[in-house]
Amino acid sequence: MVKERNKPYIIGVDLGGTKILTVVATAQGEILLRKKEETRALGGPEVVLDQMEEDIREVIRVQGIDFEEIQAVGVCAAGFYNHRERVMVKSPNLTGWNQVPLARMLEERIALPVSVENDANAAAYGEYRLGAGRGRSHMVYITVSTGIGGGIIADGEIFHGSQGYAGEIGHITVDLHGPRCNCGNRGCLETLSSGTAIARRAAEMLASGSPSRMLEAAAMEGRQEVTARHVFTAAELGDAEAREIVGRAIEYLGAGLAGMAMLLNPEIFVIGGGVSMSGDSFFQPLREAFCRRSPGPVSENVEIVPAGLGDEAGIAGAVLLAVEEFAGKKE
Repeated sequence: MVKERNKPYIIGVDLGGTKILTVVATAQGEILLRKKEETRALGGPEVVLDQMEEDIREVIRVQGIDFEEIQAVGVCAAGFYNHRERVMVKSPNLTGWNQVPLARMLEERIALPVSVENDANAAAYGEYRLGAGRGRSHMVYITVSTGIGGGIIADGEIFHGSQGYAGEIGHITVDLHGPRCNCGNRGCLETLSSGTAIARRAAEMLASGSPSRMLEAAAMEGRQEVTARHVFTAAELGDAEAREIVGRAIEYLGAGLAGMAMLLNPEIFVIGGGVSMSGDSFFQPLREAFCRRSPGPVSENVEIVPAGLGDEAGIAGAVLLAVEEFAGKKE
């Protein structure tokens, strides 16, 4: 039996609907090797699990290490993951992933202990331990990208709720008569403030014939389709329509954060995802919108800052959570 101190490596897997990132990392969260490829999502759970196994075995081989040197595998995945049952109840981005015992099925393939966490929760934990939330015990992580997700750190631990679904800020209703969401509801924050929502609103405005520099911003990148990034660029160039779209999206997001602040009283909001990379043109009006919606005692002591780990927050969190679950310690 190899002693734990001689097992210095963790394998991390970030399972998404479009890509799988597999890494070799140390128990302190330092990533040594990365492998990324497209997810064979349409093949269903068995095909994707076979792909995960192949990738894990490949990074182990390329890194030149033995299975006996690996403590565990940490997985983060998009979807509703039930921690108590160790089951992926549903994943909207993975075909056929309903009631899939992800951890057990992967353990059977690779004969290593497997820890699984929702991707937003894992990203929240990565930012808490190694990123913008380091040193804070009460933190809310929000990712604003294609959709909107979130994770909650309370007293230094992930707050899962009764089954593991806590932190789904993107599906808080902020407009009773708003656009239909993929979840089936109307007026979810995700339908009003995500990158997808911003791009959709831009397309509607352009279709009405409104003159705008949004098309110019897209053309600068050789594209015809306007994305959220192009809307932010046009807004910075002074385009009135783009400013209206951005302002509306940020106002709704500020209202969502205000509600979370009054419910959870965090020290800090850490904002990740593609939309958050717009810099001060995003964060300054967001802070102002948040303060307008929050009572002084709540808003005065809350920071709103960009994430520090970028796209690797989830994989970092998954690695650290695997260390804690199977080594029983924080590094």
